[in-house]
Amino acid sequence: MKRVIVIGLDGLEPSLVEELFRQGELPYLNSIAQQGAYSRVKTTYPAQTPVAWSTFATGTNPGGHGIFDFISRDPETYAIAVALSRYEQKNAFLPPRAVNARNGVAIWDRLSECAIPSTVVRCPCTFPPEEING
Repeated sequence: MKRVIVIGLDGLEPSLVEELFRQGELPYLNSIAQQGAYSRVKTTYPAQTPVAWSTFATGTNPGGHGIFDFISRDPETYAIAVALSRYEQKNAFLPPRAVNARNGVAIWDRLSECAIPSTVVRCPCTFPPEEING
């Protein structure tokens, strides 16, 4: 079975890693890059963590996944809210539950639909965690 690992380093300038590779630093990461593949990935506009990682997860632009910034506004009140997740409470007798505000289907959900297991570790756009095959 072929396996794929994607290592994404949020906010890291690729030229720094490439220079460290040339200097013989980061030997384990360099070994992974040499045995497999290494590639720069273009970021989004704006180049912000929630926007870029939501695009990575879904393969859609901000218009598709609905995450445009770290914050958003409630369209009814214009109150500021966290863009990636929110809490919903059906009534006062039930505890609130966290809901991911990202639209679109994440790659790990598509893999689950095809019975292909995956593991997602510390990806910034995954709270609350979803049930997946893996």
